[in-house]
Amino acid sequence: MCGQIPNVARQMSRANDGLTLNRRSGTVYLAVLMASLLVAGLAMAALSSAEYFARDLNAESDFRQAQIAADAALEWAIAAINASPNWRTAHTHNVDTTPQSLGQAQICYRLIDLTDYNLADDPLDGCDVLVTATVGSTSFCWRASLEPNGGAIDSLSYAVSTRGNIEAGANAMWCTDGLVGSNAGVNIDADASLSANCAAVGSMAGDIYGTTTTLSQPLEIPAATAIDSYLNRATFIDRGDIPSLLGLRYIDKQLLSPNQNTINGVLNPYGIYAIDCQGASITISKSRLQCTLILINPGSLSAVIDSVYWEAARSNYPALLVSGNIKLGLSDAPLSESTISENLNPPGMPFRGFPDATTTTVYPSQIRGLIYASGNIEVGGSTKANHISGAVIVGGELTGAGDLYVHYRSVFSLEPPPGFRNFDAVHILPGSVRRVPLPTF
Repeated sequence: MCGQIPNVARQMSRANDGLTLNRRSGTVYLAVLMASLLVAGLAMAALSSAEYFARDLNAESDFRQAQIAADAALEWAIAAINASPNWRTAHTHNVDTTPQSLGQAQICYRLIDLTDYNLADDPLDGCDVLVTATVGSTSFCWRASLEPNGGAIDSLSYAVSTRGNIEAGANAMWCTDGLVGSNAGVNIDADASLSANCAAVGSMAGDIYGTTTTLSQPLEIPAATAIDSYLNRATFIDRGDIPSLLGLRYIDKQLLSPNQNTINGVLNPYGIYAIDCQGASITISKSRLQCTLILINPGSLSAVIDSVYWEAARSNYPALLVSGNIKLGLSDAPLSESTISENLNPPGMPFRGFPDATTTTVYPSQIRGLIYASGNIEVGGSTKANHISGAVIVGGELTGAGDLYVHYRSVFSLEPPPGFRNFDAVHILPGSVRRVPLPTF
C-alpha cells in the first residue's frame, strides 16, 4: 500500500505538468492570436492611411491641374473675345460658353455685363469675365474685369463732348480750336457765344460761330467704370487728411505729384491719387498739381477755383477724373508764389525742368490734361476764365455762365489713355483677377 503512494504522487505530478503545459500553450496561442490581430490591425490602418493619402494626393493633383487650367482659360477667353468683332452679340450675359477640353480639364467662360446685364445694348458697358476649369470633381474659378484695349473712343477727337446737353448761360464766352459734340443738343443763351465747329444729335441754337453738323450716331462717352483702371493704381488720400472749414474740405497751397504730396506725405509712383469724398464738398485752389486726381462722390459744392496750375503726370493721362459732378471756376490770374508765400517749385517737382528755393515763380492758371466727369460739369460765374489745354468729356451736361477756353490736344486721340479706348479689343484690368466660388447659376 505504501508502495503505491509514490506512484500516485508521480501520476498527480504528471497531471499537474500537463495542466501547466496546456495553460502555457493556451497563453502562447492567445499571445500569438493577439499579435496577429495587432499586425492585421496595423496592416489595415496602413492600407487605410495609404488610401486616404492617395486620395489626398489625387485631390491635390486635381486642384493644381484645375488651377493651372484656369490660368490658361483666362488667356484663352481673352483671345476668343478679341477674335470676335461682334463678341457682345455673340455672348449672352452670365451664360457659360460651350466647355472645351484642355488636357484632363474642362474649361469654359462667361461674360458679365456690369451696367444693365445686357451685353449687346451699349458698346462701352463695363464687363467681367469668369472662367471655370474642372478636373474630376474639383473646379477652380477666376474672375477678372475687362478693360477696353481697342482704338480711341471717338469723343477723344473732340475738344468738348457730352452725353447730355451743352448750355452756355448769359454772358458766357466759350471758345475752342477743336470740335464740340453733344449726344443731346447745344443751346447758347442770347447773351452768350460759342466759337467752335459743333456737332450734335439734337438741335443747336444760339450764337454759334462755326459749322453745325447733325451727328448720325451718338459719340462714345464712357461710363463711370472708365475710372476703375486708375483706382486700381491709385493712392487714396483719406478725407480726414484734408483740412475743413464750415463743413467744406479744401486743398489749398498744396503740391501733389509722383514725388510730392504735401497733403499727407504718401507718394504714388504713377502720380495717381484718389479721394473718396463720401458726399463732402472739396475745393481745389492755389495749388500746383502734377497728377491724375480722382474724386469719388464729391459734394454739390466741389470745385476747382481761383488760380491753379495742374498737369497730368503723363502727357496722355487725365488730370481730373470725377465720379459725380464738379464745378470749374478757375481764375484768369496766374498762380503767383509771392501771393501765397509758398515755394511750389521744389527739387522733386521742378517747373519746366528748373527747381528753385524762392517764392517768386509765377505759373499760368490752367489745367493741362483730360477732364472727365461721369455726371455734370458746371462752368463758374461770369468773372471766371477757365483755361483747359486738353479735352473735356462729360457723362451728363455741360452748363454755366463762366468763360471757357479749351485748347484741344490730339495726344489723347493718338495715344488714348486707359479707360478711354473702345471695346473692339480687350485685356484684363491690372489687379482685378480674383478667385471666386463656383457659380451656381
